[in-house]
Amino acid sequence: MIFILKPVPYKKYMHFIRLLLFACIGLFPENSYSQYNWLPKNNLYVDVKYHYGFLAPHHESIMYYIEDHIKGFELNVGWKTDGSKYWHEDYKYPYIGFGYYRSGLSNDQVFGKANALFMFLKTGKNIGTSKIGFYNKLSFGLSHISEKFDLYENHYNISIGSHINAFLQGTVGLQYQPFSKLSFTAGASFTHMSNGRFKVPNQGLNLITSSIGMNYKIHPYNSNIFPEKIHRSKDYYYTVVSAVGIKQVSHRVKGNYLATSLIFDVDLIKFKKREYGFGFDFFYDESTKKQYEFDKIEFTENDSYHRIAAHLSYKTVVGKTSFIIQPGIYLWNYYEDFGRISNRLGIRYRFSEHLLFNISVKAHWVAIADYLEWGIGYAW
Repeated sequence: MIFILKPVPYKKYMHFIRLLLFACIGLFPENSYSQYNWLPKNNLYVDVKYHYGFLAPHHESIMYYIEDHIKGFELNVGWKTDGSKYWHEDYKYPYIGFGYYRSGLSNDQVFGKANALFMFLKTGKNIGTSKIGFYNKLSFGLSHISEKFDLYENHYNISIGSHINAFLQGTVGLQYQPFSKLSFTAGASFTHMSNGRFKVPNQGLNLITSSIGMNYKIHPYNSNIFPEKIHRSKDYYYTVVSAVGIKQVSHRVKGNYLATSLIFDVDLIKFKKREYGFGFDFFYDESTKKQYEFDKIEFTENDSYHRIAAHLSYKTVVGKTSFIIQPGIYLWNYYEDFGRISNRLGIRYRFSEHLLFNISVKAHWVAIADYLEWGIGYAW
């Protein structure tokens, strides 16, 4: 039985908000729950940047509508970690915080403008004893794109099918600090915005920009080194994750379809910040038959809604939060147009020693999004 509901529009995007909440829990200290103490009194800074670059034309449909360069603005408010968590020392006391990003998307009528709110993790290292240093920064959050695909009003935009999208940005750069509280930055960024095929079309938008900026320390940086004690195992451990997602076949095919994943991982904890391993994926996709019909291929009794894949696993560990990359290959897949390569990019947060929450983008090839996976896992 199928129930058709029309909920309040914001509810469609609550799963994105939950992702940010889980990530906040994993990155920030326990006293972040306090009403008054979640923002540190020391170590605060403000950072502003101006971005200039271009929209990467990874599809011909995007190249045709590019009219201008990307011009953007970024504001960050953050603080330097104080050593109260063991991973602070592992990452050489990184900077964490929140930010806002705004830019054009090369064509205001077709792609519109982007506004994003995000969290970030920033690490850096000076060159010897000089005032010059390198830094890298990873940001993730939510973006709002003002123009999306509309069959009647904006059918040229076949890159983005929703206003609300995930926001991912990676930045590398140089920082020069001539004064005790003021420094200047120059860097290069790669920014990606898409919805993980929750709403098609979903080719995504990729921005490549250079930036210049200014960083001002509101309070001096102080560290209190009292890391929590943790037992680091050197043995293999196992994880099973059960995840579900919703996907569309095409903007020309009505309806959303259920897709499920059962993920089995074997990981070896070998380094403080990284984990390596391998695993297997078992997929069930209700949209398979509709995909056959859309491609004008006959779906026979020998075809299947199931797929099986094997993958390698790499995880960057930040406290209770892990950022995962799992490239793989399909071992059993009737639908050949998906190709032989599978991929997964996501985040896992550990509630406890055994229970974890998973959100990831299941993809074909390197970056062709299939669907968003939301799941619960058990590790031992």
